[in-house]
Amino acid sequence: MTLSATAPAKVNLALHVTGERDDGYHDLDTIAVFTGFGDQVSVTAGDRHAGLVAVETGGPFAGDLGSIEDNLVSVAARMLAKARGGELPPVRIVLDKRLPVASGLGGGSADAAAVLKLLARFWRLGERVDLASIAGRLGADVPMCLRGVPLRARGRGDEIAPLDGVPALWLVLASPLVGVDTGEIFTRLENKANAPIGPVGAANFVEALAHARNDLQAVTAHLVPQIEAVVAALAGQPGCELARMSGSGAACFGLFSSERAAQAAAARIEVDHAHWWCVATSTIASPALAGAA
Repeated sequence: MTLSATAPAKVNLALHVTGERDDGYHDLDTIAVFTGFGDQVSVTAGDRHAGLVAVETGGPFAGDLGSIEDNLVSVAARMLAKARGGELPPVRIVLDKRLPVASGLGGGSADAAAVLKLLARFWRLGERVDLASIAGRLGADVPMCLRGVPLRARGRGDEIAPLDGVPALWLVLASPLVGVDTGEIFTRLENKANAPIGPVGAANFVEALAHARNDLQAVTAHLVPQIEAVVAALAGQPGCELARMSGSGAACFGLFSSERAAQAAAARIEVDHAHWWCVATSTIASPALAGAA
């Protein structure tokens, strides 16, 4: 049996830093969505001689990954096995890395969330293990990725409220392929007590986003000047309704009015900026709308 899943990119459409915590984290208020494009993860039966969990990597950005033992995929698998206890059949996990590493798209967290879900099915754990609890110990973004629906997250990212009525949105993701150290970005951030994002509803979703911002964008762009060029290139495309950096960067997004506009924009950016990474995709709608589609 082989189980496979997409580990979708997490895009922070808006991100306000609202405070600094005593535990070293920051309080955030963020609107996040997940895309149809992402890394690919598969789980199949492993070889007992290779250990309980064997992880292999491939894909265009596999070479940018660090030690596979320290990768969140490996850590998530070991934590789930420990939480379950007892003897489990060995597994082989293959990670096809299609998202740029350290790009503000939550790729590592999405990979970990996908592995938790797949292994829970493969090992037939049912309700015997609390995946949300394990996700919270893996990192602030993993619980959001475990949900994988349009959401608003507060606190250190663990106070999660799914957003109802958000349709699938067309967007273009683009990155200058420069890695960003999130810790350094927060260290350099001067104002860490900003106002939260205002009310956001399905009826005024894009309009509300336009009145919000990404508090990390200015400081990240100071360190990586190419970000301003990426945002400008997205904003200048026909049909672009909003362009902004995602997370701590350096990947940016442009929201577009239609699939045709997004695909055309991505094609033009790929020609004009061949050294960037760029893809057109759509977001995952709120569950009720996704089910209706």
